[in-house]
Amino acid sequence: MAGATVVFLWYILFVANLDQYSHRPLEARAASAQAASRHVPIAAGISVLLGGFMTQFGAAFFSFGMIFCWVFIGMADIPGTIKFMGETATANGVVKRVTATSAKENKSRVHEIEYVFNESNGATRTGTSYSAYDVPKSGDAVRIEYVTGDPGYNRIEGMRRAEMPIFVVFVVIFPIVGALIGVAGIRAGRRRLRMLYVGRMARGRLVAKEPTNTKINNQTVYKLTFEFTTPDGRVGRVTDKTHETARLEDEAEELLLYNPDNLEEGAAIDALPGGVKMNDAGEITQYSAPRALLLMLLPVGGLTLHGLVGVYLLLG
Repeated sequence: MAGATVVFLWYILFVANLDQYSHRPLEARAASAQAASRHVPIAAGISVLLGGFMTQFGAAFFSFGMIFCWVFIGMADIPGTIKFMGETATANGVVKRVTATSAKENKSRVHEIEYVFNESNGATRTGTSYSAYDVPKSGDAVRIEYVTGDPGYNRIEGMRRAEMPIFVVFVVIFPIVGALIGVAGIRAGRRRLRMLYVGRMARGRLVAKEPTNTKINNQTVYKLTFEFTTPDGRVGRVTDKTHETARLEDEAEELLLYNPDNLEEGAAIDALPGGVKMNDAGEITQYSAPRALLLMLLPVGGLTLHGLVGVYLLLG
């Protein structure tokens, strides 16, 4: 798992600056325009890649969602539900013991019902079912349903073999949504990281400001467009999105990074996540290694931790 984390960091830091269409290094493409790749400290690269709001929010949503997955999915009878889709048989049974559990379903206490029954061949078997409704008493006669050919899978008709109903598996939607948000954030971080490596510097003026449908902390996220002119006279436009628009409106002309091969690809320096700053000469002047480590906590640490939990449960 530690090896997987190392590979993940290697990929996002060093493969992230590949052009998404040709998969050739942007350094090679920019060489035709005499552009040089700048040195990017690892801490600065991590901060830009993982420091975006969507990346951190998505990682948090994924990590906390996975906690509920481990808890509730472990309490649902997924294998039994699949087994009972096949051929089944029924038999008469007798309840031996009824015990209240700590689980609740719609505010009703879930009970564990232990019973004994005889298969069609006369063999005696025991089983356990769970229900929060119409709970029988010890000694009551019950009808048992079991899987033909595998009677170890059995249950009282109308009940289940686990504390929680099968629909709790839908909690997986939370980590899935979190993962999708996080991936979208990392994709945006990769674009900024590419610009950090090979982007040219320019000053651009704000020519458009459009609200989006997204809000962060009750603040509307805006799409801001900056127009700039390259040293060879070409006019380009770079867009960036942020809910902290004041950072991109405090100067007549904002400092930008742009791709000399695609004047619509770039980033605003003041919108770089993770506290990374640059000067007009293209030098990275501010970043924090402790902050970079902190930004890794949720996306990298959370992924590693839940991976280890998954391996433990699988092997256990």
